[in-house]
Amino acid sequence: MQLQSFLDYTLLGLPITHITLSIIFFFTMLWFRASITKILLKPFTIIARRSQTLWDDKLIRVLEVPLQTSIIFLGAYGASSWLPYPVLQRFV
Repeated sequence: MQLQSFLDYTLLGLPITHITLSIIFFFTMLWFRASITKILLKPFTIIARRSQTLWDDKLIRVLEVPLQTSIIFLGAYGASSWLPYPVLQRFV
């Protein structure tokens, strides 16, 4: 079997290459979510350590999970935007 004939396959009307790229993109976002969260929150943790109160430290710790969830949803949106929508056929 040649590579081009394999890439021409479809699954439920969607090209197999688009499905594969979407799955790879989504799992990459899942894999990088912790590091992206640390990169985004790093400046705020440095500022929070310099303050005298504990409220800002707690706030940053509380923001980690919603930010990671947002990154997962962003990955799901990005993965689904690569998939072309199948053409709807009306039956009369």
